[in-house]
Amino acid sequence: MATHPKPRPFGAAYAAAGLGLAAVAYLAARQPPLPRAGRALATAAAAAALLFPVLDLRRRRRGAEELAASGATLAEVLENVRAAVFIKDAGGRLLVVNREYEKIFGRARAGLLGRTNADFMSPEAARALMEHDAEVLRRGEPVELEERVETADGPRTFLALKFPVRGPAGTAFLGGVATDISALKDREARLAELNQELAAARTLLQTVLDAVPASVYLIGLDGTLLFLNQECARTLGGTPESVRGRPIGDFFSARDAAAVLATNRAIHEGGRRVEVEEPVVSADGPRVYLSCKTPISLRPADPPTLCGVSTDITARKESERKLADANRELEAFTYSVSHDLRAPLRAIDGFARLLVQEHAAGLDEEGRRMLARVSANVERMGALIDDLLAFSRLGRQELRESAVDMGALARRAAADAAAGEPDRRVRLRVGAMPAARGDAAMLSVVWTNLFSNAYKYTRPRAEAVIEAGGDEGPDALSYWIRDDGVGFDPRFAGKLFAVFQRLHGADEFEGTGVGLALVRRVVERHGGSVEAEGAPGRGAEFRFRLPRRRP
Repeated sequence: MATHPKPRPFGAAYAAAGLGLAAVAYLAARQPPLPRAGRALATAAAAAALLFPVLDLRRRRRGAEELAASGATLAEVLENVRAAVFIKDAGGRLLVVNREYEKIFGRARAGLLGRTNADFMSPEAARALMEHDAEVLRRGEPVELEERVETADGPRTFLALKFPVRGPAGTAFLGGVATDISALKDREARLAELNQELAAARTLLQTVLDAVPASVYLIGLDGTLLFLNQECARTLGGTPESVRGRPIGDFFSARDAAAVLATNRAIHEGGRRVEVEEPVVSADGPRVYLSCKTPISLRPADPPTLCGVSTDITARKESERKLADANRELEAFTYSVSHDLRAPLRAIDGFARLLVQEHAAGLDEEGRRMLARVSANVERMGALIDDLLAFSRLGRQELRESAVDMGALARRAAADAAAGEPDRRVRLRVGAMPAARGDAAMLSVVWTNLFSNAYKYTRPRAEAVIEAGGDEGPDALSYWIRDDGVGFDPRFAGKLFAVFQRLHGADEFEGTGVGLALVRRVVERHGGSVEAEGAPGRGAEFRFRLPRRRP
C-alpha cells in the first residue's frame, strides 16, 4: 500500500531534479523514435540539464559546477545506478526510463515507453501511483515518498523522489528517481517486532522482580541507584520512580553509606560475586541484610556497576542470637547437673559396697543380688554422666583447625576397639581416606564412637566384617564405615543421632545413647553432615561428609 506523499526541502530535490534531467537528455537520445511530445521533452531536458547547474551555482560549491558541466557523463552514470529514473507525461505515459527501471519491471524499454503503469500493474497499485503523480504536478514542487510497487520480483517498497518538469510550451511532465528500500523496510519491521518482544520481556522481568520478597537493584560505584524493584523501593521508603537515580546517601546514614560504598568498590576490584552481611539503618529502623553482589558491565562505555540482591535477615539473626543463648544455657545446665549428680552417686555406690563388705553375713542371696544391681546402675549412671559432660564440652570447646590424617585416626580407633574385645573374630579393613582439615581431637571422637558402635552390634556374629574408607569429591570429603551386624529398622534412622535414643534395649547391648549424638555434633561443628542406612539382620552403614577446606 502506498504512503501519502510528503514534501521534502526543495534544495535537495532541486539538485536531484537537475541530475534527473541531465539523465533524461542522455537517455532520450537512446530511446526508440519518440512521439512529438517526447522529442520536445528531450530537447527541453537537454536545455534544462544545462540550465540547472547555472541556477544552482549560487547554492553549490565549485565541485557541483564541474559535475553539472559533465552532463553526458552524469547521464551515463544514472543509466547504470541502482535506482529507477523515469519521465512521464501528464497522462502517466512513460517517455523515458533507464536500465534499472527495465530490470525492476522485467520489461524491455520498447515495451515500456508510451505505456502507463496500469498496463503492467494491478488497477489498485497503478491508481495509487497515478494519484501520487497528480499530487506532485498539482503542488508544482518536488516530493519524496514511499511507494509500494508491483515489480517482476513481486511487491517491493521504493523511496521515490518525484518532481514536475515544464516543457518548452509549458507542457507538464513528471520526473522521478526511485530506490528499492524493501530490505530496509523488512529490517525496520523486524526491529519493530524485536522492540515489542523486548518491551514484553522487560515488562515480564519487572513483574517477576517486583514479586520477589528481596531487594533487587543495580548500583553504580558512586552509590547511584540505577534500577530497583518494588521491595527495594519500599525498604528505602519510596517508589521506584522516586528512588531511581538517587544516591544511597539519601537513605542511609553517612557511616552506613560509606561502608556500603567501600564494600562495593572492593567487590568490583575483586571481579567476582560476593555474599556479605550489611547492617544498616533504613526506613524500617536498624536492619541486617544478606547481600549477594556481582560486578557487571552493561556496555563498554557505561560506568562500573554492581547487581545486588539483598535479603532482610534481621529476624533470622535475632533468632540465631536467642538460639545461641539458649544453647549456652542448656550446656551450662547440663554441665552443672552432671557434676551435681556425681556426689549422690558416689554416696549410693559407697553405701552399697559397705553393706556388702560389713553386713554380708546378714544378707541373703537376693539382698546381695539387689545390691549388685545398685552398683551396676550406679556405674551405668556414671558412664552416662561422663557422656553428658563430653557432649556438653563439645558444644563449648573451641575448634582448633589443622591438617588431619583421617586414615590414621580411623586405624587408631579400630585398634582400640579390637583391643577391648581381643577374643572376637573380626575381619577388619580400613581403606585409603583423604586428609581433612579440622580439629583432630574432635574427629577422633567420631571414629572412636563409630568403631565402638560397629564392634558392639556385630557381637552376635561368629565372624564379623567391619570396613571403613573414604573418597574425595569436588566440594566435599566423604567417609564411611559399614558392618554386617544386627542392623536397624530404617524407619527409625532419624532417631539414631539424637541424645538418649536407642533402637535396641539395654539388656541386649550396653550404652547410654549418647555416642552417635556426639558423632553428629562433631561433624556438624565442622560444617558437615552424617547419615545412616541399615536393615534388621543385614548390618548398617554410617557416612559423614566434611566440606573441603584449603590450608
